[in-house]
Amino acid sequence: MNSERRKQGTLQRGKKDMRIKDWPEGDRPREMLLEKGPEALSDAALIAILLRTGRQGKNAIALAREMITRFGGLNGLMMATQEDLLSVKGSERRRWLRWLAAMKVSRRQMHLPLG
Repeated sequence: MNSERRKQGTLQRGKKDMRIKDWPEGDRPREMLLEKGPEALSDAALIAILLRTGRQGKNAIALAREMITRFGGLNGLMMATQEDLLSVKGSERRRWLRWLAAMKVSRRQMHLPLG
């Protein structure tokens, strides 16, 4: 019964607060990435895939949107330091270590010659 109440409460808060695994399969970021490619996903959805999870009361996409806003856009988030990221409420080190590693790989790739 508690499980059913939790699920019902989650549904009433709306999709932005719902756990992504409770969304229809075709709306989930990982499934969309596989089916439609990265171009079909918003910045927040791509970041959510890297984050893997949200925090209490916020799914990964809502958390990604919050981070994009907090750091003044995607570029600001990409340039954020470990200290900046860990200062965010509910931050987990392992989550942001994945993010930092992905950003470093991206920056290194940008410095390589094309071809």
